[in-house]
Amino acid sequence: MGDSMGEIELGSEPSILSVELRNSRPVELVDLTMSLTALGQAYEEFVHSHGFDPVAGNARLYIKELRSGSIIAELATALDQASFFLDYLDAFAGFVTHIDDVTNYFLGRRTLDEKPTKKQAERIGQIIEPVAKDGSANLNMNVLGDGAKIDVHFHISSERANATQNGIRRFLGDSPPITGMYQDQVLILAQVRGDPKAKAGDFGIIERFSNRPVKLRFSSEEVKEKVLEVAYPFDKCFVVDCEVSTVNSEAAQYKIYAVKDTFPKPT
Repeated sequence: MGDSMGEIELGSEPSILSVELRNSRPVELVDLTMSLTALGQAYEEFVHSHGFDPVAGNARLYIKELRSGSIIAELATALDQASFFLDYLDAFAGFVTHIDDVTNYFLGRRTLDEKPTKKQAERIGQIIEPVAKDGSANLNMNVLGDGAKIDVHFHISSERANATQNGIRRFLGDSPPITGMYQDQVLILAQVRGDPKAKAGDFGIIERFSNRPVKLRFSSEEVKEKVLEVAYPFDKCFVVDCEVSTVNSEAAQYKIYAVKDTFPKPT
């Protein structure tokens, strides 16, 4: 890609990286900010490491336009004196392909000649965090050159975003869970009693803290009923707010305070 960049004829419109988050519920500002920040950092690193523009600062992304409905951010590079004659079409296309390759690596669907670094893994996790938190969300990236879409794109659903984050956690290595409150965690049922009043016999898996089933305790009968009323609950993932209790640095109990969303378990 880098060798052919100088041969591109610039059109009337600069190249644009379009990022669309199709959300079904409000997105926390901090999550959106961290996602776009991680995206900008990943892009700048990609451009420098692949020789598109060695001048520091030229590869920074800026928001050209931010639209509502779905959250759509159109990102472009700053056309300062050093980079004015460079069209970043190839860089954008290569970057989107790179994001797709690395994401599929963490999903176990692709091999890479060079494994991602720890920092790259963490950034991918941050980029997809808003879509991972919303069970009905999707994230799309497209490259626009001279106002028209280029046939390079990236798409990820909430289910795959959560699976990707689990792959990233395994890649980074398990860290001991810390006792405390956690929001928007993905719970998979291992065993649950059909009586909302039952206080024992419920177990589930939250992969962020442990890959094994851990005792579940529901804060109220109403909260447990939100699980039991779902059709085929063992085929679902539940987005929950919970309190984690540990023994000897291992998760010992999840107290579930809220069931906020469900989505099909990835196959």
